[in-house]
Amino acid sequence: REAIEGLRLVADDARLRAIAVATVLYSLGLGAFGGVYMIFVTRTLGFDPIVLGVIFGIGGISSLAGALLAGRAADTFGLGRAMAAGLLAMGISQLFIPLAQGATVAGAVFLIAQQISGDGGFTSYDVNQVSFRQSITRESALGRVNSCFRITELGFVLAGTLLSGLAGQYIGLRETLFAGGALVIASAVALALSPVFGIKSIASEITPVDAPARAT
Repeated sequence: REAIEGLRLVADDARLRAIAVATVLYSLGLGAFGGVYMIFVTRTLGFDPIVLGVIFGIGGISSLAGALLAGRAADTFGLGRAMAAGLLAMGISQLFIPLAQGATVAGAVFLIAQQISGDGGFTSYDVNQVSFRQSITRESALGRVNSCFRITELGFVLAGTLLSGLAGQYIGLRETLFAGGALVIASAVALALSPVFGIKSIASEITPVDAPARAT
């Protein structure tokens, strides 16, 4: 029931609707990408797990940097533009992986570039998006709105992961990775075409999302 009420609240607010559409697209993309990523880099490219561990560690540092710089990005470029840019960076970075041709220095550069730009960009988006969403939602409605977004994200990541198995088998692993990246890029475009893109800061948004009155 909480999630259903949260869905209604999201549907009634143009800002939250736009973020929800982006969430559906990037969750599908991340699910599709993540579902075949390890198979591709270990079996197709032939990277050693130890090398991958080092590369993933770089991604962790990038995520930390993205979290620390999220506020500065929003202040410099505007909140909406910073959010769209974070998603765009993630989507473009995912296209680096299927461009790699093997466990070579060039291949490692592609994987590292994806970790640096993608992980940092997406973390920056997520910090700004959650902060914005929670700031415009009254406390009485916050749990319902958050549960709606959480279920949406997890559900579509799962759907993308399941579909990636079929896509990997019938169209190929590289093509599935490209498709995953394209979906994340589409989420950035959707956000750029929405009212969210023009938002300068959280403080500029004074219209809160409220909860319906409960019968007593």
